[in-house]
Amino acid sequence: MKVGPTHGCIAGTRRRQLLVAATVFVLVRLVFHAVYWPAFEGPDEPFHLARARAVLESTGDVDVLDSRLIGCIHTLPCSEDLSRALGCTPFQLSDQRSEFNILGSGCRSEMEGLRTYPNYEIHQPPLYYWAGAVSLVATRSITDSDPLRELLTLRLLSVLFVALGLLFPLRWLARGLPAYFLPTVLVALSFPGAVESLARAANDSLVFAWAALVVWELSSDREHRWAQLLLAGMGPLIKLTALPIVALSVAVAFTRRGARAAGWVAAAGLLFLPVQWIRGWAWGGTVELNAPTGGLHEGWFSIAMGLGRSGYTFLKTSIWLGGWSFLRAPWWVVGILGVGGFLLLLTVQPRGSWREWVPNGLAGAAATIATLGFFVSHRLYFGQWGGVGGWYLWGWLPWLACGAVSCFRPREIWLERGSAPIRFEAFLVGTLLVVVNLAWWFSVHSFYS
Repeated sequence: MKVGPTHGCIAGTRRRQLLVAATVFVLVRLVFHAVYWPAFEGPDEPFHLARARAVLESTGDVDVLDSRLIGCIHTLPCSEDLSRALGCTPFQLSDQRSEFNILGSGCRSEMEGLRTYPNYEIHQPPLYYWAGAVSLVATRSITDSDPLRELLTLRLLSVLFVALGLLFPLRWLARGLPAYFLPTVLVALSFPGAVESLARAANDSLVFAWAALVVWELSSDREHRWAQLLLAGMGPLIKLTALPIVALSVAVAFTRRGARAAGWVAAAGLLFLPVQWIRGWAWGGTVELNAPTGGLHEGWFSIAMGLGRSGYTFLKTSIWLGGWSFLRAPWWVVGILGVGGFLLLLTVQPRGSWREWVPNGLAGAAATIATLGFFVSHRLYFGQWGGVGGWYLWGWLPWLACGAVSCFRPREIWLERGSAPIRFEAFLVGTLLVVVNLAWWFSVHSFYS
């Protein structure tokens, strides 16, 4: 049956309503996770908070966690990793409830006799921590300088960054892309790994918002050269995971305006080098510049196996962080997510010209090389393979989603249901969304306390 104008209008309205509902669902879930997750259980949260507090208190880049913050952590149950580092009581040995404890009465008293602990996040570029300090100043009358409430402030700030990236640049970007672009982003943001990565007190959420702004700017018909230079300079000053997207900007500038324009964008993207140099490259600026514990005294086969193990860990923990806190996924749930992702790849095929493939390929090569370098540097510094978490990937989501839509398209596979054709990829994406959220709720009810 041919759809007339009225039916098309109704279908378009219904689709917009579904998109609004899905967007609200994702944002509500991020907020829920921010208040549900036990305090300090987001990866590296105590260290990101300590850095933001140091900026707030104008004490410079303090390289330790102070005894007041450690004392606050000691009053709460914690994961095995945090227990080994800071001596707090593990979840399974504590009689306290851990869910929603970030909404507790707070912990203002400093515990005597606690040693300080090195803050390894001191090496990070400064922009996120300036934003965090501003948010702490704005909410000081509510937080009363209590570490627990300050942590909640930074988590909600992270959700705000994701919301800004989703509601503005990504929504604007979706107007010129296929209809499945925004639903795909929303499905990705429903993965447990995305929620755990972007709803914590850390700088990846600001990378997400920045990346969304960059890909929207690069897709615009009207070029704003100064905006491109400003964005290229800002990204690596948030986190060095922004560099692959800077490479994307350089390549796009080259294809559009030539080598000179690309050189200016590259120069802006390297602004972080003198800034980090002036800061003394504290903790190396990047792990690979730190003094290593020893060389790679192993054969090529062992190195290849180690890189493979690190790659597997990176991908697995991008889907689900797993062992950091009590939200642990059983192996079969992670397996279902992995198989679902593989099946999703089977529904697409290449498309687009070299103008799409070259910039995205360069950005992908930069991300791959940097990630492999991080695997090796982690092995050199910490003496083990497989310790690199996959939460870095979610800051790249706006670029990855836009690049995927630019370089691939769904295969024309149809399922017949009466007279109404249903695209197979839409059915699969909807199924994945249901599976992912059921898996997440399973984890919510599988805590230790």
